[in-house]
Amino acid sequence: ANACISFSHPWVSVSSSGDQGNYYSYEPTITADGRYVAFYSSAPNLVSGDTEGQSDAFVHQYLPGDVEVRSPDGWLNPGWNWFSIPLDPSGWPEASDLLGFNCENILYRWNAVDKNIELFPDDFSYLARGRGYLLWLRTTPLAPWYEAYAPTGDFEIALPEEGWTWIGQPFNHDTLLSACTIRNNATGITRTANEDSAAANPWVNWNLPWWDSTADSWDILSLTGATNNTLLPWHGYLVWARTRDLTLTVPAQ
Repeated sequence: ANACISFSHPWVSVSSSGDQGNYYSYEPTITADGRYVAFYSSAPNLVSGDTEGQSDAFVHQYLPGDVEVRSPDGWLNPGWNWFSIPLDPSGWPEASDLLGFNCENILYRWNAVDKNIELFPDDFSYLARGRGYLLWLRTTPLAPWYEAYAPTGDFEIALPEEGWTWIGQPFNHDTLLSACTIRNNATGITRTANEDSAAANPWVNWNLPWWDSTADSWDILSLTGATNNTLLPWHGYLVWARTRDLTLTVPAQ
């Protein structure tokens, strides 16, 4: 009998938040150990502020999956679920394969640049850490788990335009909201969350709505909350930016 062997491999022409390049990428070169891939790309969405219309050179670091990530019981419930995934999945499986059930036409994300809702699988295929997603379920699924790439440092989340961005906790541990920083890429100035909140013209509204699928109601994550002041793994949040071209950094520890 013939043996059938299948292989999976990650996309390398992706942004730091996992978005696949929206134009040509070419001339890849891989190191002997398979850890780094260098390539050229004409895609303008791999880094923020890429407006010169020229191809750029990129290096993508590939790490084998060495962290097992398991969602908590009761994480997904019938009805609406606002969620995220901690850490990048090994091999970049499609959303349905990652979660373990068919997500067609029930999984959504927000495009903060075009300001519209995108639907799986018509508009995107993969789940990326740092992003928030909306999911409609009729029944309670099994709790998903997957192998992930080990985190290598702080994680940056782009807030490209004024208005809402759907975000998620990019790590598999709790992070105080006050430990995050915000950078204005136009000026190069970085503030802590507390500094920005106290500024005369804050760049971000630090009251972050999130949907509690267990209570079936909205709640607010804030800097001053006695208990609800922490970014939690698997949760999705909404951030309102008061100006464009910001970067929210979530520290690794």
